[in-house]
Amino acid sequence: GQGAFTEDTRSEFEGLYQGEIEFGDVDNDGDQDVVIMGKRSIPSRFNTAGTIAMLYLNDGTGLFTLSEHQPFPSGVDGPIVFRDADGDGDQDILNRGRLLLNDGAGKFRSSRASDHRWGGPHQFLDADKDGDLDIVINGGDRTSAKILINNQIPGHFAIVENAPFPKLSFATIAISDVNEDQHPDVLLTGLGGYGYAQKTHGETGKPTTMLYINNGNGGYQEKPGLPFEQVFKGATTFADVNGDQRPDLLLTGVTADSETPVAKLYLNSGGGAFAELPNPNLSGIVGGAATFLDIDADGDQDLVLEGADKWGSGAQQVRRVYSNDGSGRFSLIANPSTFLGKEAGKGVFGDVTGDGKEDFLRIGKNPKLFRNDGGGNFSDLQSATFQDLGEIKSAAFADVDGDGDQDALISIHSGTEPEEGTAKLYLNDGQGAFTEVAETPFAGISAQRLEFGDYNGDGDTDLVIFGSRKVPGPNDYAEKTSVYSFPHGPKFSSFIRLYFNDGNGSFTEDGGTPLISMPESAAAFTDLDNDGDTDILQVGRTPNNLGGLTDRRAILYLNNTIKP
Repeated sequence: GQGAFTEDTRSEFEGLYQGEIEFGDVDNDGDQDVVIMGKRSIPSRFNTAGTIAMLYLNDGTGLFTLSEHQPFPSGVDGPIVFRDADGDGDQDILNRGRLLLNDGAGKFRSSRASDHRWGGPHQFLDADKDGDLDIVINGGDRTSAKILINNQIPGHFAIVENAPFPKLSFATIAISDVNEDQHPDVLLTGLGGYGYAQKTHGETGKPTTMLYINNGNGGYQEKPGLPFEQVFKGATTFADVNGDQRPDLLLTGVTADSETPVAKLYLNSGGGAFAELPNPNLSGIVGGAATFLDIDADGDQDLVLEGADKWGSGAQQVRRVYSNDGSGRFSLIANPSTFLGKEAGKGVFGDVTGDGKEDFLRIGKNPKLFRNDGGGNFSDLQSATFQDLGEIKSAAFADVDGDGDQDALISIHSGTEPEEGTAKLYLNDGQGAFTEVAETPFAGISAQRLEFGDYNGDGDTDLVIFGSRKVPGPNDYAEKTSVYSFPHGPKFSSFIRLYFNDGNGSFTEDGGTPLISMPESAAAFTDLDNDGDTDILQVGRTPNNLGGLTDRRAILYLNNTIKP
């Protein structure tokens, strides 16, 4: 207290050259922790080793120990700054374009603060007086000073770099809490790696099936030693098929040994342990969809499989309906109700009449909406007008106007090219009669996939569209993603778009979404980092401007919705 200092030798800090020190309370225990930066050897023109950074935690008495959760395993580039960047009450770290968000306990994850790295001094301040911290950068990239505004936009997605998931093509994704710890786990199938000659399209790789367990903090680790068949280009889903309240797994797809697809059923015995159920009496499909629902109202999960009956030339599209005996053993319904039709193709289930039973919209060239009576019987719902639309490419049901019933978004084919089309929004009167909404932002969009969900945390139903749009000019590449064309025909732009709902069924496109177009991809929408909002995992291949597809990718988008 008199200006006399005594060395405290209890802490074991590593000595570094050209060191810098930054203090901050990273674990919210009321004391100051420290990051020490520097080089392990004397810098010279012959030694250009990078700067390392080590985080030490304070026990409150001035004793520091090396944290087991190091935020900079690959070193740092320049100084760091501690600030609460996301307004959650803990200290985050900024390091030249790398924004690391703190979970409150001293564990950090990467968030994209900008699209590039920048040098020069940088600091935080509330530049736009909106109550959050923005970033000021002065120089470093041979430009003038700039300000990066933090808008804290609900529903804004950030790409997570170095996500642990494999890069696959012909992929499927299934999400479920397989070990019953209240956190979503991820199962992936697809074609990955090398060593297996794909039968068409010049693809190389090998079939892959992998399960990743959520550690509770949004991190994932592969679970080895599982009995799963290695497949690709299938339909994969979880459902409780034997009534024990645990998610079992259905795998379909192509193996390395045969063009004939397999269908495998694995029962979950608890804790994420699976065992194959012999002879479930199911036939595999290529691509398509697998839908579990109680068709015959007997309290168990029946199954509809839709897809191709083989891989390669000569494949036929099929739709098969199976009844479950309650134990996970299925029997094929030889003459299912007329809702299936003779023309196989995909369909969409949803309770459009509000009676608690799943009705069925048959899509394709002969669309029709069928009402479920709860006994496995489906009848033509005459009040719906979807049969007059022509060919339906995709459809989805959701309550977009908040009146408690299931509305419909329908993508139909129009024009002469396969990719031409438009999407229409229909509001339900609660009895299955639909009225088209005249003004929507979906005109001219050909949608391959429609995903409804609350992406900005405001309680209503937003929308993600995977689709394409005809490009108006011969050299108009205005879309953010790839442009491709048919020989001697028009150009089309493939994209993913996010639309926010005002709560009354009026949608506005979010122009700032970083979602990347992947036409041949699988995607899953769920809370992957356990923060209460909907994230996106996408696995597949991205297109290029020459009409081809680039390398396989696995992209994790974390939703930055700020909860009130």
